[in-house]
Amino acid sequence: PQLPAPYSDWASAQTVPAKTTKAKSRKKAEATLPASLFEALQLDTADWKKEGWNLPPGARWVDYTRPRDSLKIAPAGAPPAQRRTKAPTIAGFALVSKVPPAITQSLSLAERFHQALCKHLEGQDNSPALTGVDGHGIPLTGTAHVYFLPECDDHGYVTHMTLNAPLGFDDTACRVFGRLRKVWGMEGFEVKVVLLATGQQEDFADASPYFKKSKVWTSLTPYVPVRHAKATRTGVPKIDTEKQIQIGSPEHDCWRLINLVASDLPVVSVTAIGPRITNGLRNTPCLDFQRQRKTGGGTRGDNRGHALRIEFKNEVSLPIGLGYAAHFGLGLFSPVTET
Repeated sequence: PQLPAPYSDWASAQTVPAKTTKAKSRKKAEATLPASLFEALQLDTADWKKEGWNLPPGARWVDYTRPRDSLKIAPAGAPPAQRRTKAPTIAGFALVSKVPPAITQSLSLAERFHQALCKHLEGQDNSPALTGVDGHGIPLTGTAHVYFLPECDDHGYVTHMTLNAPLGFDDTACRVFGRLRKVWGMEGFEVKVVLLATGQQEDFADASPYFKKSKVWTSLTPYVPVRHAKATRTGVPKIDTEKQIQIGSPEHDCWRLINLVASDLPVVSVTAIGPRITNGLRNTPCLDFQRQRKTGGGTRGDNRGHALRIEFKNEVSLPIGLGYAAHFGLGLFSPVTET
């Protein structure tokens, strides 16, 4: 904006726009010229353009001097190091594809996701939470390394991939997350990947079903046991007298693994709900799911896959897989809400 005194001088010299020639138009133009700077600053753009002014009354051009590199997107030099008070344990990704992968393909999708992340790790420091091995190449045991948790819509198409690593993701893993752009889907269609956020479990309580609280959880992907059901030589099932279920059965094996990897979860019962998994609008046979890893090892018992129902004493979250290929999308459960 112009200053009051210079504006008065400008107004006296620029009373009428140059294009105004007729006497009647000249008087009208003189009436539209603001008498004070305050009125000029409130003049509508359409008014001064209509009267032929090439500059808003009360405005002035001002020249500035700036550094030559002031418009660069990023400052020169190395970016400042980020300091984390607590390593994130969760990473959430959104998936976009012309042919979205189905939840029945969660095993191979998780494997390709893992391979893509490890490929971006080449030439960098090892990230045990992602690779599953320590600095000496010895495989990690237990639940320390990453779980791949696919999330699907009511039609059974995977829309998000959540990674849960109780060990925590180091800075190397976080950098790799930002570089991941796509993974290959089924039949050669690529799946584009977008990193949404990293954080702690409480940050994803409303964003991912695995971190919701519920007393009852049912299978989202088949549970593939790692042991065989036990029976006597005559074929009589061996019963666990405390749990009143057959030793080594899918229900018993699932209960055993919960006590092994998450002993703080108070299990009340584990029951079989049949050979099909109901989720949203789909009712899918367990045999339609991929149940054999393409790479890597792992022991398993019954290969058919089972749908289970787990009831806990208190409301808990269950952001882990159980059984064979638990870290790669099998043995996942979804919460059962009151509605």
